[in-house]
Amino acid sequence: MIKRPDIKLLNHWVYEAHTASRDERSERWRDAELYDGDQWSQEDWDAAQNAGVTPLTINRVFPVINLLRGHQILNRYNIIAKGRTQKDATVSEVMSEGIKFVMDQSDGQFLLSECFQDQIVPGFGCAFVGQNPDPREERIMLDRRPWTEMYWDPFGGPWLDAKRCRYVFHSPWLNLEDLQAQFPAKAKEIEAAYGEMSGTMFGNAWGQDEDEADEIEDEHLSSLAPSGWARVSPSKRVRPVEMWYPVHETATFLIPPDGKVFELTDDADPRELYQIIQAYQPGSIEKVTAMVRKMRVTTFLGELVLQDMPSPCPHDLYPFVPFIGYLDRFGYPYGVPRQVRGQNEEVNKRRSMALAHLQKRRIMIEQTAIPADSSAQTIYEEANKLDGMMVLNDTGLNKIKLDEQLNLSQAQAELLHMAEAEIQEISGANDERLGQNSRVMSGNAIDKRVQRSETVTASVFDNLRRSTTILGRLVCLEIQGNWRGEKVLRITDSVTKADRYVTLNQRVQTGQGVAVLNDVTQGKYDITVSEAPHTDTVREQSANLLMETIKKSPPEVIPQLVLLWFEISNLPNKDQIMAKIRPLFGEGPGDEDKSPEEIKQEMIQRIEAEQAKKQAQEQHDTRLREAEAAKVEADVAKVMAEIQEILARTKTRGVEAGAKALDAETRHEQGKIGAFKSGVETALKVQGARGAPAPVAPEMSPSAELRQDRDWRQTYR
Repeated sequence: MIKRPDIKLLNHWVYEAHTASRDERSERWRDAELYDGDQWSQEDWDAAQNAGVTPLTINRVFPVINLLRGHQILNRYNIIAKGRTQKDATVSEVMSEGIKFVMDQSDGQFLLSECFQDQIVPGFGCAFVGQNPDPREERIMLDRRPWTEMYWDPFGGPWLDAKRCRYVFHSPWLNLEDLQAQFPAKAKEIEAAYGEMSGTMFGNAWGQDEDEADEIEDEHLSSLAPSGWARVSPSKRVRPVEMWYPVHETATFLIPPDGKVFELTDDADPRELYQIIQAYQPGSIEKVTAMVRKMRVTTFLGELVLQDMPSPCPHDLYPFVPFIGYLDRFGYPYGVPRQVRGQNEEVNKRRSMALAHLQKRRIMIEQTAIPADSSAQTIYEEANKLDGMMVLNDTGLNKIKLDEQLNLSQAQAELLHMAEAEIQEISGANDERLGQNSRVMSGNAIDKRVQRSETVTASVFDNLRRSTTILGRLVCLEIQGNWRGEKVLRITDSVTKADRYVTLNQRVQTGQGVAVLNDVTQGKYDITVSEAPHTDTVREQSANLLMETIKKSPPEVIPQLVLLWFEISNLPNKDQIMAKIRPLFGEGPGDEDKSPEEIKQEMIQRIEAEQAKKQAQEQHDTRLREAEAAKVEADVAKVMAEIQEILARTKTRGVEAGAKALDAETRHEQGKIGAFKSGVETALKVQGARGAPAPVAPEMSPSAELRQDRDWRQTYR
């Protein structure tokens, strides 16, 4: 086992993370200011006013960010769990609904939207997946972590991979009383530590390393001097550190043949281990001991350690989900405003300058043209008024020159348009995607420009998909570790909006003992993310495509497609309409409430019934063909017996009478044989038409004895 970090190393990690991220956090704060409308730095603002230019604020970043946010809101992702084995696949739908339930309990979709805004504005957002300490709420909790409170190993990267990132910590400002309530056993020590930190330089442990984000946040939140660990104020605020880090430990695992892994821990329930062993054949479970990463969490305030314990999560991953816009060459995140910051500032400055050129005019006047009771400033102010009046000396009009700056204003406007076009090109928010008037008239050209815009922002949404996948994986692991007993979920169908209830971990008594139905505590699942568009345009396109499919479909599938068309359409009162047309298509009033698993079982039963019916018909046809073949063989045997009997009688007759009788009898029998052959051939043709194998007809030639009698008769004559 590797030695755990002590408090000095933990504080060194804090200092390292603050120092490494100081500059890039200041840049992130500036990006957030652009979105909020703070377009001018104080230096540029003062310079513009001193030059006689009124600063204007035109926020071109705001619509770009809102376009991306709107696309994410209208096209939310669905998190789907898929089982890795056939057994897990039967519970995967229940796991998917469990993830959706946890998301709904924590307002997960709104939380994702907030994290996505952090992803595209400052460049980094963060969500937390853990356990809720309040027993009155759902045990599994999702929460947002502001980017200003999150730090990580600068050598590990912001994706917070436990295999590469040495540490991640959350450092929020808290009221002193709240921290004492979290750690009541350390309340007096926390109070003493606050007293020491607030009265000494230790209270500003990393004050010289604070970035612009910390300084401005402190100024706006409390208007107090910032400090590293504590603030001196009536509210008594402190800033503890919740440090998460992995350590290497030796662990023992049981690995059954289906690939599942069960860890043997000191506090493992013997009954669960017994059930695991009984579920597999003797000798099929492999016992493995290996060195693995184990997650730990330490909470401390300065030199005071408040808590040091293994991770409360049922996994050894960081419980944080990063949302990243872009990464620079040093591996630091940044958002969309970073690339258009210069162009946006240029738009404001050139627009302000163009307006100043339209409002102001340059005046050149000789001193002799100014009256004695006036001044050059008065003449300048009157010349720049809309209704100004200048009083000059005699012939003074010939000694004054007013220089209009309209041409300069036009030049500023042209450069302004160029800067705006660059913002659209870089951000992907062109006129076509914003829904504004476009110079392109062709519908195909408009679609291509919209597609190009989506291509520019594809990497942002690809990162969002990655973050959503990480979120789903963590929620899935939390469900398996915390939902141990029976739990009833209400599942709402995304298409029909019908509700049904499913019981998780349901224990039922069977002939072989107690069985667990919908067991979500076991199994392995792969998390996939699918896009679920909700816009009217997408739904309308889907409905039109389905209608074209209905027109080309065979009659037997049209009822199901028509019902599906009604379900995805936007018709008013469609629920009442569907309730009336379902009986016409042979569906009962409760069919729409059936789960996909029930529908699947019904389809399997129908297919099996059809296959059994087909097999029974084939067996019946086979028996008929066998009976017909047996009848033909019996008829042939009967004719051959009659021929043998005739030959025997012929030998006992006289030569002459025998010859005559034989001649007549032979002709008669040959006629019967010919008729029989015709009947047999006809029967064989009928069997061939039915598809039965044609039996081989026996050769109906005269026997050897008949030929000997014929030869004797010729000799006698």
